[in-house]
Amino acid sequence: MRGVGGWLGRVGAVALTVLLAVGGLPPAPALAAAPLSSFTVSATIGVVYGGDVTVTATASPADATGVVTFTVDGVPVVPAVPLAGGVASVVLVKPRAGDHRVSAAYSGDGTYNPASDGPRNVTVARAPLTVTADGASRAYGSPNPTFTTTISGFVNGETAVTAGVTGSAACATTATLTSPAGTYPITCATGSLAAINYGFTFVAGALVVVRGASSVTLSPATTIFETGTPAVLTATVEPAVAEATPSGSLVFTIDGVAEPAVTLDPSGRGSVTVIWTTPGLKSVEVSYAGDGSFAAPGTASAAPSVVANTARATGVGVSAATFYPIADAWRDTVTARGIRSERLALTIEVKNANGTVVRRYSAGSAAGAYAWAWNGRTSKGVLVPAGRYTIVQTLIDPYGSRPRQTVASTVAVSLRKIQWTTKSITSGPGPRCFQFSSGDGVGSDSCASTAPLRLAGDAGHWPGIGYQFLLPPASGYRSIRIELLGTSTGRRPAVGFHDWTLGSAWGQLYRPGWRRTAISPNATRWSGVTVADPGSFISGRSVRAYVDGGGRLASAFAFEIVRVRLVVSVGILQ
Repeated sequence: MRGVGGWLGRVGAVALTVLLAVGGLPPAPALAAAPLSSFTVSATIGVVYGGDVTVTATASPADATGVVTFTVDGVPVVPAVPLAGGVASVVLVKPRAGDHRVSAAYSGDGTYNPASDGPRNVTVARAPLTVTADGASRAYGSPNPTFTTTISGFVNGETAVTAGVTGSAACATTATLTSPAGTYPITCATGSLAAINYGFTFVAGALVVVRGASSVTLSPATTIFETGTPAVLTATVEPAVAEATPSGSLVFTIDGVAEPAVTLDPSGRGSVTVIWTTPGLKSVEVSYAGDGSFAAPGTASAAPSVVANTARATGVGVSAATFYPIADAWRDTVTARGIRSERLALTIEVKNANGTVVRRYSAGSAAGAYAWAWNGRTSKGVLVPAGRYTIVQTLIDPYGSRPRQTVASTVAVSLRKIQWTTKSITSGPGPRCFQFSSGDGVGSDSCASTAPLRLAGDAGHWPGIGYQFLLPPASGYRSIRIELLGTSTGRRPAVGFHDWTLGSAWGQLYRPGWRRTAISPNATRWSGVTVADPGSFISGRSVRAYVDGGGRLASAFAFEIVRVRLVVSVGILQ
């Protein structure tokens, strides 16, 4: 057995020798790739929108070859970048502001295994924009204007539109409507301003409040003054804005001589009192220098006339030559009256035929109309006897030489009493009839009898009729009433009286503004209109009344007039 074994050993040795002789040594087995010592990705820090970001991958050892694929915000960057000296990089050109995620992947080579790093966060800061409040101005008392701004600092050649800036800044000032003239800051905040790639910084502007406009007016109580009489001259400063109140003072210049300054009251007024001693045309001028809020508006002037001092009054007299103080509601009093053109004191005395004063009345200084009614009684309430009395009115000017005006009027006191009765009067000598197609002008007489009349017209026409009545003799007439019987179709008829103060020509129903009243008569029921105190509707003893369809007709109208009468309240003194 040891011999086999030794052979076998010899055979093996021979075989090995043969193999070496024939093919040499077998190849060495391949070595496995090794991992990189390190592989990292980094990016430029502190970049502001408008700048570039460099993303760099660094491999160690530096002899590594192959390529690096970068991924930015989940999107691969192509093409891949070869490593050179262990470094590969990519430049992100002007990325948007905000956070970005970057990563890198190494492909590996025959020596080093693949590797990756990331993602890592890279922040691009917003670029700053400067928002500057634009300067503005306004007048005192005016509301603040709408403030505007100017934005600067755009990069990359952008504008507010291309950069997507939206909204507007919120701007305000400390100045209020009543802030005095001066300069006030305009400060702004973000408001609704927004932009993806920009932030905002704010620069204040200035609001200049200038003095407001005003006007000055001179308002004398009258344009005529009297010598020796105090004349009050008032000037008013009117601001252009109603809510504002001017301050400061006024200077009145009277006949070329400046008076001491007058401080404005809270309503913006100032007054000065002047007493002229000589008559003639005078000169008054007032100026306002302005204040911290209002500019000087210039001057106002007047040229009042000064006349000799008299007691000026007009219309001084009494209301009737005769009255009847027996209380029956008819002319029971007589009125002393007049109009004082200036401030005058008033005294009224009633004297009997012997000159004895039976009643006295007085009133303090005042201007304007006055009236005092005497009821025929003494100051003790005793009825005076019938007869003639004198009413003496004395008006006294309280200034200067105290001139006076005295007017004496004679009145008769009658103790007769009036009795009233009611009478009805038919029209006569006949109606006056008018038929118009246009409604303009006055037609001729077309009726001569009191027979029933048909008043009619179509649309656009204006038919009318007038009646004249003669009143019975009387001491007075208390009321008049026009009444009609008849039937109408279409609109209601209307009636009214002729006003003699407007003239005596027929046809007043066609005057603009003529007073008419619609009535509703029928064939058996009277309907009409009453006028109390009919003085202006009676001329002598004549009364006229008109009937029409209420003016120009809008549709067909007809009124069958059966009867017409005038009912009058007649008074007879007993």
